[in-house]
Amino acid sequence: MARIGSGHKGLTPERVIDAATELTREVGLDGWSIRDLSARLGVAPSSIYHHVGDPVPRSCGGSSAG
Repeated sequence: MARIGSGHKGLTPERVIDAATELTREVGLDGWSIRDLSARLGVAPSSIYHHVGDPVPRSCGGSSAG
């Protein structure tokens, strides 16, 4: 799989979400990691956080200690 060029042009939140959705359909929500997602997109795992942010937003059911 080719890596996205310098600056990760073409990596968008929509692309990340689409790839995550595909992985979830293939192996289930608990069956993949950020490393799997980044490998599918051909980018470093840190790029996912940069383009999308918190991997478990509270609005999606993530919990917070407190």
